[in-house]
Amino acid sequence: MVQIVRQYLGRLASPERSRSDKTRVQELFERAAQFRSMARDILAMADEAEAEAMDMVGSTLDDVPSKTECNGWPNARFVDIAKYQYRSRRVREQYFGRKLFGEPAWDMLLELYASELNDENISTSNLILSSLSPTSTALRWIKYMEDSGLVTKKSSHLDGRVQYQRITKNGFDMMTKYFESISES
Repeated sequence: MVQIVRQYLGRLASPERSRSDKTRVQELFERAAQFRSMARDILAMADEAEAEAMDMVGSTLDDVPSKTECNGWPNARFVDIAKYQYRSRRVREQYFGRKLFGEPAWDMLLELYASELNDENISTSNLILSSLSPTSTALRWIKYMEDSGLVTKKSSHLDGRVQYQRITKNGFDMMTKYFESISES
């Protein structure tokens, strides 16, 4: 992994002279997206390792919804819908740009909902990455969602510096009702 990053960094330091500025800018944006993707993958691996460790020592969270089924619908159906919505937003941004449709709170709720259905923990840093917004913006939205009773945080049992974000029962129920309503259309 380190070698791959070094290769990319080496390419960043030596731009090709024959390319136009516009092409170079596009290339740099693409590389930035690749780095973000790699960072999300690394954070996901760290979250998985910590989740496994937490399972081994045992943990409980208050106000977390049941993961068996949502009002009779299989979890996989809602996970697919949430992931589809997230992907379609990324495709839309390719055509219209991120500024026109920026909704970091919605992106984070989609991520938290899918994570809950998959019985996965999501760290605050990974949630911030999923919002594709600046850290300060994402943190403001996380605080707003916490104050609104949609999201709760829990410290890691293994490392107090790590915070996990979880969707609350209220937030989970609201998302489920939303997905039910668009599924019936």
